[in-house]
Amino acid sequence: MSEGQHTGEHWQRLSPPREVYRNRWLAMMRAPYQLPDGTVLPDIETAQRPDYVMVLPRRGDNLMLVRQYRPAMERMGLELPAGAIDPGETPAQAAARELLEETGHTGRNWRRLGVVEPSPGYIAQSCHLFACDAEPAPGHAPDPREIAAVLELPAAEVLRLARTGGIRDMSVLAALFLGLTG
Repeated sequence: MSEGQHTGEHWQRLSPPREVYRNRWLAMMRAPYQLPDGTVLPDIETAQRPDYVMVLPRRGDNLMLVRQYRPAMERMGLELPAGAIDPGETPAQAAARELLEETGHTGRNWRRLGVVEPSPGYIAQSCHLFACDAEPAPGHAPDPREIAAVLELPAAEVLRLARTGGIRDMSVLAALFLGLTG
């Protein structure tokens, strides 16, 4: 191994992380680490965010997606229903709640697709992925302040959008891969 390369197999945190910023969505932490070769990195910063769920809902041969505005990207996004896991809630309970809140549908035949880490290089956060068959829930509608539209599209069209940049959210791409490949 040449100088400056690291295996990354065993970084050692030298002291507990200290919080440098917090809001309702994240906490920024800073801690010193020592690399396997003895090099000390004094200010490694990471973000801690609440874990969340994402649901891949089917209606027959169609998939349900939501269109919503994403201020950070300053554009509309085509996504799957998703949201934070509330305190005391299981991922499965959060998935059912988010499906109802964002689409006005309930789910049956739930399947757990897996867990992904959207940005593990600097954010401590996991996304729990689920799939289900969706059915309308009379009397429930998505909040128009959050969801601009609920769409039902053929799976082939959703995959085309994923391949051509119409869907960019990496958790959505992971859910489509895990949910549609087997």
